[in-house]
Amino acid sequence: MIKTSTSSDIVKYIYNQFNNKEKVDFESKMLFDSNLYNLIEDYYFIIKKIEKTNLKPNKKLLENIMCFSKSYNQ
Repeated sequence: MIKTSTSSDIVKYIYNQFNNKEKVDFESKMLFDSNLYNLIEDYYFIIKKIEKTNLKPNKKLLENIMCFSKSYNQ
């Protein structure tokens, strides 16, 4: 019987949450399942793009938050 990979398995693999045996088993599945391999590659690509995103809040927004925070504590 062939066990399919779940979304949970994929997340565990990407974030290195498998033990050694699970990792080897999962990588063996990827060798024979091009769809799974491509999905993993797509996830890695997306993660790299997200990590490159640099979000900088507007200075005025930060000032407003700080003002609100100061007034809230009084």
